[in-house]
Amino acid sequence: MSFSTFIVLIGPSGAGKSSLGIGLRNRFPQLKNSISATTRAPRPGEVDGREYYFLTKEKFEEIKPKLLEWEEVHGQYYGTPIEPISQARIEGRSLLFDIDIRGAATLKSKYPDETKVILILPPTFETLSDRITHRSQISDSELQTRLNTARHEYEEMKKANFIDHTVINDDKERALFELISLTEKILLERGK
Repeated sequence: MSFSTFIVLIGPSGAGKSSLGIGLRNRFPQLKNSISATTRAPRPGEVDGREYYFLTKEKFEEIKPKLLEWEEVHGQYYGTPIEPISQARIEGRSLLFDIDIRGAATLKSKYPDETKVILILPPTFETLSDRITHRSQISDSELQTRLNTARHEYEEMKKANFIDHTVINDDKERALFELISLTEKILLERGK
C-alpha cells in the first residue's frame, strides 16, 4: 500500500534548500513540489505557479482561510495552500516542501505520520553569512536584516525538536547524495 509522504526541507536563507530540492526532484520525479503563495515579486526566471503563486497583498488576505499556515517575512507574506496537501493525501502522492520552521512545525503537528523534516545547514554561520552576502545585489540595510534573520533562524533550527534528519551542506554534491539517500529510505519505508 502507498501512503502520502511530505518531505520538508528547512534551513536558513542561503543554506542551499532550493538547489538541493531541484536535485532531489530530478532524482525522484514522483516527489512533486508543494507550491507556496507569496506577495513578493518574482525573481528573474521565476514563473507564477511553478516556483510560487505570486499574489497581491489583497489577494493573499482573501485566501488566508485556505492556507495551512502563513508568515510575514521581510515585509512579504508566504503561505502554504491546504488544497494540494489534501489532494496528495487522498491520492497517496508525495510532496516536497521548502518552507520556514514555523510552517514545518505546523505541517508536522497536523500530519505527523506523513511528514519528515530535513534540516539543511551550512557548516558554519560564517559560511551562511558569506553566501547571503554574495548571493544577490541588495542594499546594506537589507543585507543586515537578512543576516540578522539568518542568525536567528540558524540558532532556532538547531534547537528544534521535530526535525527528523540534518544535512550539512558543506559540498553541494555530497549534501545532495546524502539527501537522496535519506529520501530513498523515507519513501521505501512509506511504501513508495
